[in-house]
Amino acid sequence: MQPKKLAVFDVSPATIEFANFEPFQEYTTQLSIKNADTAPHGVQVVPPDCPFIQLSRTEASKRRGLIVSAGLAAVYNVRFVPEDVNDYTTEVTVVTDIGSFPVQVRCHGARANLDFPSLIEFGPSPVNVDTSKTIYVRNVGQRKCTVTADGAAPFTVTPQQDSIDVDEGLQFEIVFSPTAVEEYSRELVFRYVDAGEVRVPVHGFGADVPIMLSATAVRFNPIYISLISQKRVVLQNDSEVVVRFQWMRNPTREQDADSQAGQERALPGQSAGPLTFEDDAFSIEPMEGEVWPSGRAEMKVTFHPTVASSYARTAWCQVTGRSSRLPLQLRGIGIGPNVQFDCDVLDVGDVTMRMRHEYDLTLENVGGIPTRFALPPPSSIFGRCMKFEPSEGYIQPGEVYTVHMTFCSETLGAFKEDLRWTMQGAPVPVTLTIKGKVIGPTFQMNRRELQYGKVSFGFLTSQQFEVHNTR
Repeated sequence: MQPKKLAVFDVSPATIEFANFEPFQEYTTQLSIKNADTAPHGVQVVPPDCPFIQLSRTEASKRRGLIVSAGLAAVYNVRFVPEDVNDYTTEVTVVTDIGSFPVQVRCHGARANLDFPSLIEFGPSPVNVDTSKTIYVRNVGQRKCTVTADGAAPFTVTPQQDSIDVDEGLQFEIVFSPTAVEEYSRELVFRYVDAGEVRVPVHGFGADVPIMLSATAVRFNPIYISLISQKRVVLQNDSEVVVRFQWMRNPTREQDADSQAGQERALPGQSAGPLTFEDDAFSIEPMEGEVWPSGRAEMKVTFHPTVASSYARTAWCQVTGRSSRLPLQLRGIGIGPNVQFDCDVLDVGDVTMRMRHEYDLTLENVGGIPTRFALPPPSSIFGRCMKFEPSEGYIQPGEVYTVHMTFCSETLGAFKEDLRWTMQGAPVPVTLTIKGKVIGPTFQMNRRELQYGKVSFGFLTSQQFEVHNTR
């Protein structure tokens, strides 16, 4: 209403309101429009475009007609008969001889009112563990409502949507899942029709719980390959929560993600393999499990080397309740087979081409475990001329083999062959060197010249000499 009109007319009430109504009940109030001017004015009220609201002049106002004298008021009865409890907003229009102005009409039905806590406090909570709290929210209003709930990581809320009747309540479960040792402050958002949006602060701390391994390193004494050695490691849970553990190959979850991405790039279309601890020389049992509060889990660590070598690995124990994985260093030495020839180098000296030469070698297992030996077929010119019997076999500890070698070459020249005999489980082969020189045949005669002297013409004269093969 413009200032001039406000000075001329006093409207009471300034806004017509109905609150907390019930369906199909009748509610009435009055609207008074007083002429505060010194001259009479014509006044008429146009009803709103709403079927539930009706206006009528009082009997006294009807008798005075549409002209309202100075100091008097036009009074109207406002009748409201709702058919439901919905809210309504409309207006009536007051028309006078000097202009018109609206009067607001607001109808508020029964409202829901949910009683939320002012703060949800978790305090210190184990990292990587779900800690929950339950809050009870009552509807202290006058009508049923549907409420939706949104969490904020690392806080979640269930249920996310439900209805609450009048004077009834609903339990919401708030779950706190911290992933780091730090403080978390968030807001949970609840929405329902009559209140719009309600924000409830929630607060908590992520904390490491007292969980530890009995040892950070396990060292095994040297053992022969194909044998096993075992030791025990204990995971002690001194906390008040049940924890789960799992042995992983990487120290962090970020490295797990990088490894999985690398596997997927290398093998498109295939899912990444498991990232649990796997090794050809060490194993841990069990690989995963639970430890109850103030309890312990005993694990068996096994060293089973397959090749003679020094082994160093690290397994990482992922435990709920801790922000970082617990390292376990694994160390061990695998002892391979020890098989030796009676010589490292066999010098055959000068040998005649196309002649068969034979030699005997001794192969002995001076180690503590059996092994399989084999000679890959040589591919060189002179190597192909060498034959060994046996060229492969299985030799027990303390056993001695006689290896028979034959050599016959069609090629002249010096040679040196490094024959690498493989021993199953040994990191390097056993090298047997054969060297020598292939020469042609040599001859010697018993006479340097034949002297015939004087001979008669026409008569046969003969002499003899001898040729000796010196090889």
